[in-house]
Order: sequence, then C-alpha cells, then structure tokens
Amino acid sequence: MQRFVVSTGRCGSTLLSTMLAVHPEGLMISECMGAPDRTHAFAPGPITREQFKELMLSNIPVADLAVHRGNITKEQRYEVVNAAEFRIPAFLYICFPTLTDKADELFAEMMQLVETFPTRTMAEHYLAIFEWLQHKFDKCFWIERTGGSIEFLPDLYRTFPKAKYVHIHRDGPDAALSMSKHFYFQVLVSLFMRPPTREELEQTELAGLPIRIEDPISRRLGPELPSIEDFAAYWNYQLEMGFKAFAKMDSSQLLDVRFEELVGKPHRTLEEIAEFFDMPDSPGWIDKAAAMVSSEEVRSRLDTLTAEQQASLIKACEPGRILLDRYQHPWIHPTLQLIKDVTRDFAARQAKSACW
Repeated sequence: MQRFVVSTGRCGSTLLSTMLAVHPEGLMISECMGAPDRTHAFAPGPITREQFKELMLSNIPVADLAVHRGNITKEQRYEVVNAAEFRIPAFLYICFPTLTDKADELFAEMMQLVETFPTRTMAEHYLAIFEWLQHKFDKCFWIERTGGSIEFLPDLYRTFPKAKYVHIHRDGPDAALSMSKHFYFQVLVSLFMRPPTREELEQTELAGLPIRIEDPISRRLGPELPSIEDFAAYWNYQLEMGFKAFAKMDSSQLLDVRFEELVGKPHRTLEEIAEFFDMPDSPGWIDKAAAMVSSEEVRSRLDTLTAEQQASLIKACEPGRILLDRYQHPWIHPTLQLIKDVTRDFAARQAKSACW
C-alpha cells in the first residue's frame, strides 16, 4: 500500500509524522515529495536515469533564501556551516537527517542506486527509492509526509492514483498565525502574494551579489513582511488546490483528520489512522505516540491578537474554513427571515385595511 499524509503548512503534520514514526515496523519518510524541484517533480511520461538523478540533486530555492539570511527553522536537520553558501540537495535538508545521523552517506548510497535505474515513470522511480529505504531500515511499510503537500496534491494524486491519503488540517487562523512566524513560509507567502521581478532577483545572491539587509529578499523578511491576511490567503489557496484532487478520489482513499482531535484525543485519532493505513498491530506504540502531545501544541494562539485583528483574520480564512466544514456562512438565513417578516407585515397591513 502507498501511504501519504497531506496538509497545508503549519497544521500539525510534523507532529503526526513524529507520532507515526513511533510504530516499530513503519518507516516515516518526511519532506520527500515536496523536496525536489517542484517544476519537474511530477513530470508525466518516461523519465530517464539522468533526469531523475538531476531531480535528486536539486535544492529547495525558497528554503535557501531564508537560510542564507541566517533563518534556520527547527525542522532543518542538516548542519549549516556557511549559511551564505548553503545549497544542498533537497533530500539532505530534512528527509535523510530524520532517518539517520549519517545522512550524507545515505544520500551517496541512494545516488549509486539511482545510477542503476532504467527509464520508467516518475512514480516507479519514487517507489524504488521508498522501497529501498524501507528494506534498508528493516521496516514493513512506509508513509510519506511533506508539510504543505496539499498544494501539489493534484500532481501527487495523478502520480499515485491508487494511494491512500490522510489529510490533517488545522483551523485557518491558527495555521496562518503559525506560518507568519516561520521563515520558510514568510518567504514563500511573500513570493506567492507578490511574485518577484527579474530585476529584483538580480539584486540578490542569485546573481552573485552579497546578501544585504536592504536587498529585495531581505526586505520581504523585514519591513515588507506579508500581512497575516496574506498568510490566510495562501492557506485558502492550498486548500483549494487540495480539494481539486479530493473531488477525484474514491472515498476509501481519503481520511480527514483534525489537528484539534489529534492533540485532544490522540489515542482514538491514531487508532483511526492506523486502521485506515492498515498498519500492523504493535502493542504500546499508540500509548507512546500519544504521550508526545504537549499543552503548548493544544493551545490556540488566536488570543494573542487584538479583537480587530482576530475578526480580520477569521474573515480572511472564511473560504478555507467553509471547505473544511469548520464554518457555514449564515447569510441566507437572515435574508430569508427578513423576506418573511416583510411579507408578513405587508399581509397584516392589507388585512387591517380590509377591516376598515
């Protein structure tokens, strides 16, 4: 079985993957599908060994822009020696360091394996890597999880149409707030809301210039930081992309999981996921995984905003909250009631006139 966890950014998928990794027979592969060059990561048709090798060697440009400015996230596992020159293959950024403390050796071994690959579909290339990792770490099954993967779910589903998908989501205001504090998403949302021009990029390290606090990318992490409503707009967009794929899936392929239920009722939620993913029984793993939930993860940060800011953020997240069945817009109800009231009052006036 092919198993994937998909999500927007900053909604608890990292916590879920850490919990699922407790299962002694499962291999949790984190930040893999979104790691390579997204332009070619899901290319259709036959893919040669050289094409796949080039993909495996590609970096994560958006993450690099943040790291170059000294902004290291807690998810970053690869040791950064020189932030200004940081550019490593995407699989070494988070994926392989979560599997072993010898990530460079594992990557080198994988690249030797890739040298033996025949021309085949992208799915077959990926599955060969996943199965190789599964056997190397002596596991019975694998699960892949990439934060923000719901944005490219249409491509992921087209590549793996028979897979099972767990969709974990968090309420929009909290997800947007969390993204707004995360360096990677600060850069990403800035580029999403205001795509850079070639002239801007030529004023950065991408064109060989030194990094400066006033360069166009640095400004996006400072005085030109996106608004909280911008992060909400990106969250909405991610969900809209995901629901395009959900509409094509069989109901048996998709499990909807709320972050609030994962942290509020971890035992029941993990049991549901384990059954959906057909994970082998292993006494004690759910108890151990459930113990990872902390009170800090349960707490909403919406109350850190003013009442006006809260109202604005909640309004900005309305489209995504409707998709997730977290909110139903009541507009029709007061309108229908008003129509009834006006009609009733008019009828009453007509009846009163008739009596005269």
